[in-house]
Amino acid sequence: MILTSFIHHDRTRTVIAETALAAFLFFSDPFGITSHKAQVINNAIATFTQYNYHSQATEKIAVVLIDQSTLDNWKTDWPLTYGRTAGLIHVMACAKATGVFFDYTASAEFNLADGKDLLENFVADSSRGGPDCPDGGRPQKIAVFFGKADNINTPFAAALDRNHGSFWIGAGQDDSLYPAGRADFPEQTLSIGQVTAAFGVVRSTSLIADGVADAGTPCRVTDPRPKCWVKPIVLRWSGLINPKQSDVSRTDGCRGEQSWLEMLSNILGLTHEKQYEPCPPILTLKAEDLYRDQSFIAANGNPASLVAGRFIFVGTRLAGLNDQVFSPVHGYLPGVYKHAMAADNLISYGANYPTIPQPWLLGVIVVVIYSLIECAKELSRHSPNANRIVVGVMSLCLIGFTTAISLWQWPLSLIFAVFTYYAGSVLFVQIASAGHGQDKHVKKRTLRRRHDDAP
Repeated sequence: MILTSFIHHDRTRTVIAETALAAFLFFSDPFGITSHKAQVINNAIATFTQYNYHSQATEKIAVVLIDQSTLDNWKTDWPLTYGRTAGLIHVMACAKATGVFFDYTASAEFNLADGKDLLENFVADSSRGGPDCPDGGRPQKIAVFFGKADNINTPFAAALDRNHGSFWIGAGQDDSLYPAGRADFPEQTLSIGQVTAAFGVVRSTSLIADGVADAGTPCRVTDPRPKCWVKPIVLRWSGLINPKQSDVSRTDGCRGEQSWLEMLSNILGLTHEKQYEPCPPILTLKAEDLYRDQSFIAANGNPASLVAGRFIFVGTRLAGLNDQVFSPVHGYLPGVYKHAMAADNLISYGANYPTIPQPWLLGVIVVVIYSLIECAKELSRHSPNANRIVVGVMSLCLIGFTTAISLWQWPLSLIFAVFTYYAGSVLFVQIASAGHGQDKHVKKRTLRRRHDDAP
């Protein structure tokens, strides 16, 4: 009886209505402000918080870009032949890089397979075959990986797959989110053949230590082993300049350090185009920097020497390819930087890299927060300190949720989304209730008037 009356009570219905409506608004996200869909909010926050992000990978990775001037210098067109790609592997092996990932697929179409045997030999062991290095020595053996995409069924691509030499380059539509595999939240474990480039590179190289002696044990929550990392990365960019970027800035177009206000003005388009062109977030060379002649080296130093001991991400900066990623600190950059920055974040943060919550976990937290606030409102309705109690409970929920976001490295926009949708649902219910109450009051007055007018 008590339960029945509780369920049918007007205030209980209000609690359920407000909680259900708030949860519905949050998960349906009509205004696009929930979780990683909150691009405007997250980008605004990132502009303030990521400018001084200190990478722990400044000496471990670098980017090499193939641009139009490089193609002109090589007297070739895009896409590169197998032979030209083999040449890049050879020159980086001579420069003593630790490995290389090519942010494109190896597809043998028409004349692209020219040099196929040479490329296969270099992928298997870059220290064998090919000419000696310019210093007279032999190139060292380096790890070589390529991008993987659907419907690429060439023999070379199949061989790469068998040897775990290719990783998925489809990194999703959300520029701020980098998936571990082909889905945002894969299963508990993720095989090496299913991972995206940054996760595959980190798992397959010595860029980060395993951290656990027994590599065969099952994965746990926050497991320090890279093979156990399956959650997506919410990317952290950096406005800081690699201290060695100035050694190649003359050929890269980097104009040096800029203030936070200059960076913001450049991103918003308030300054003249490229007036404050920012340096890249990772040490960057052009592909032609790996082939500089002696006169250039005598005048400017040898840019190729900077790749020694680094893992190299090779990408393109070519008109018409539409291969771009948006950085809240830099604006639009070549797409290879998404893979490189994801690897940077994995190296810098380890198992505690920034991520987004599992949908079911976020759902539980949201329903608990809304229910606590609603219960506090109803249970304190007749108390003289009702407002203080409700404000206190809301404050505790806000502090608790903010703490969880900080500990689990979730997007700060979730705070805005959770409490904005709740406030909107409460306002909607109150307006609807006021309208319903006014209608009832009008009906009562009408009935009373009719009763008074009756003979």
